[in-house]
Amino acid sequence: MSTSLDSSVSRDVRGEGSKNFGSVANLCSATLGAGAVSLPFAFQKCGLVGGILLLSVAGIVTSYSIKLLAEAVSVCGDGSCSYEQMSHKLCGARIGYLVEFSVVSFCFGVCVAYIVAIGDMLEDGIIKVFDGHLPGFVNREFAMFAFWLLFMLPLSCLKHIDSLKFSSVLGVISISFLVFVTVFKSIVSMSGRDDGSAWDNGVVLWPENFTDFIQACPVVMFAFSCQVNVPQIYNELGENRSVASLMWAVRKAVSVCFIFYFLMGVMGYLNFADKRTDANILKNYCVQDTHDPLVISAFACLSLAIVVAFPLNVFPCRASLLNRWHQSDFSEIAENIDNKTPLLSDTDEDDTTNCTVSDNSEIFLESLESDCRPEMREEVTCVVDSEAFSSTDTMHYFLTLLISTSALLVALVVPDISVIFGLIGGTSAALLGFVMPPVFSIKLQLTR
Repeated sequence: MSTSLDSSVSRDVRGEGSKNFGSVANLCSATLGAGAVSLPFAFQKCGLVGGILLLSVAGIVTSYSIKLLAEAVSVCGDGSCSYEQMSHKLCGARIGYLVEFSVVSFCFGVCVAYIVAIGDMLEDGIIKVFDGHLPGFVNREFAMFAFWLLFMLPLSCLKHIDSLKFSSVLGVISISFLVFVTVFKSIVSMSGRDDGSAWDNGVVLWPENFTDFIQACPVVMFAFSCQVNVPQIYNELGENRSVASLMWAVRKAVSVCFIFYFLMGVMGYLNFADKRTDANILKNYCVQDTHDPLVISAFACLSLAIVVAFPLNVFPCRASLLNRWHQSDFSEIAENIDNKTPLLSDTDEDDTTNCTVSDNSEIFLESLESDCRPEMREEVTCVVDSEAFSSTDTMHYFLTLLISTSALLVALVVPDISVIFGLIGGTSAALLGFVMPPVFSIKLQLTR
């Protein structure tokens, strides 16, 4: 999955057809991501036929879960409903908080996975290539820290995501090039064998045990994770948005992603089936020995995509933490209103209480209104001010440093990238992508 939560490629396009094709691009960019590098590893665990079946089932279930999400957001959304807001509206506060936590943990986990992937590529692409020519302190951990400090952290400190819009296109191009390199190297490798072992060099068709199958499932599930982006993509269809329009885009996007993942998983597995397929397929190419320019280019492209995509996952974490902080402020406001105490200004002659709230806090306004007694609601006048409740620079940089540093510290102790993909795919990605959509559908059926 592309852990990019930016889906604004088609924001300014015009016309229903253009918006639909823009939605295809958005869904592809939200789905295709660094998870592709672990698919050959999943195929090794699951077997060739088992891996193809698992990939097919994941694609079908993904399409159906998106359909359920689209139906839910079409009913309860107002054109700006997010995944978290929809969970609050349909399932209540407790489930809403669980979903918010899952979104944060998902994005944080992707940040960790990105740093681990960078460490793998720096170790194989630079440290081992120039072994003996670098200072003794330059190891994998030092390279990860230096790269994080010089590139990933500064981009994460940006306050506006607009400057990183190109990351969606960059990510798709990088993954496309990675798939091309994998397929090309696999064909060259298999065609160069003279013993006729191109298709039977240790290839297994089915998982050897149930544990291997369980280990492969979350990796594949993570690769198809894009559901958290669906409400935003649906809303960006504009006046012509409908479940049918979105599903037209979904079928094409999932088909494209399935083809990419099929080629990546099958060809990568066949190429290294007689060896240990690494959790990061790029490590199998031993660029430190071959100095293959094509593989080095794939390293560089994926590294660039990861560097730009990293802050796109820091932003949602930071926004969720800021929203929690804002909500605590609104809870205090609601309590003061209930006690009929003045807040930011003295009461006027008509006993109207003035409060200042953020433009981006509609969900909290709804919560605030529901907390007030019926006889008090008419007494509350909210004056919207985009500057009030906006985070200070200190809070902004503190949360950015907290999230980014925590991700780095976790990445330094993670053994390989498949651990992160498996953990995320089996927890937050599974909840957001395959558990909550049916729950939303059931809630809608019960309320009709």
